[in-house]
Amino acid sequence: MKNYYRIIIQVFITVLAFWGLWILNDIEKVTHLLINSNFSYFLCAVIVVFFQLVLSTLRWRVFTSFYRLNFNLRELYRGVFLSFLVGHITPSSLFGEVARFQYLKTKENLTNLIKSILLERLSGQVVLLIWVLFLTPITAFYFIEEQSHLWMVLVVALLGISLVLLTYFLSKKPFINYFWVQKVKNFLEDVFRGLISQENKTHFLYSLISLLLMVLQFYFSALALNVSVSFLSLMLFFPYVLLILSVPISFGGWGVRELSSAFILLPLIQSVESITAVSFVYGISFVVALIPGLIYLLFNSCSNAFKVRSRCRG
Repeated sequence: MKNYYRIIIQVFITVLAFWGLWILNDIEKVTHLLINSNFSYFLCAVIVVFFQLVLSTLRWRVFTSFYRLNFNLRELYRGVFLSFLVGHITPSSLFGEVARFQYLKTKENLTNLIKSILLERLSGQVVLLIWVLFLTPITAFYFIEEQSHLWMVLVVALLGISLVLLTYFLSKKPFINYFWVQKVKNFLEDVFRGLISQENKTHFLYSLISLLLMVLQFYFSALALNVSVSFLSLMLFFPYVLLILSVPISFGGWGVRELSSAFILLPLIQSVESITAVSFVYGISFVVALIPGLIYLLFNSCSNAFKVRSRCRG
């Protein structure tokens, strides 16, 4: 029942975000921008998604190798693809991780498979958080010069510092030595050991490149709508949007992505309608990139089902 409440809340937040976008935007202008988009740049944004899938697969292979899980690249790529696909059409990206787990699980590898999936997600989030904290002083300087929107930087900086301090103080509390919490602590310690292991440092490079590719994808989405924006400026501001999207509070990130982009990227793109349209194209490029893989999976499933029926009849 709690899961149903959570889904209802996420759908409500998504609807509320779109309602806010409806108020903030001139829908005719947004529609005009979308209709007159440049297909070549949109195709570039779609291609960038494929590279993100490959990088996520390579990053996951680092951790599956660390836990001695015998999966080939094709199996890992399919798992990552399922994670992306389900995460973009369901209320939470966590459903995508469940789909990935269900696809590859066996009785022998349950715990290590969960750890590898957690580490693959955690690697990207850690790099994103470090990137945002590193950029915060630079962004603050930019806003001080512009004398606007400084409150956004302060809020993000305080949230990041609070999270680090909370994690530190909780780790020092004696209650973690009691009952089942000790098992959770041991599990998390093993996960973090895998994250910072000398053998696994390449995953940070994959995560950093993946972050830059997401910025590049948004940049191509802007070019597709003939919206002028600097790639370096997006590297400075867009990670804040990604940090907000890492919190599963909406249906596949829709609505919240557009609304947060409208506020955070306003200093770069002086039109709410342009930001909303670019953000929408950014989300659509994910969906379009995943359609060929979805068709392949459906065709492959139907083909396997047909073979099973033929054998049964034989």
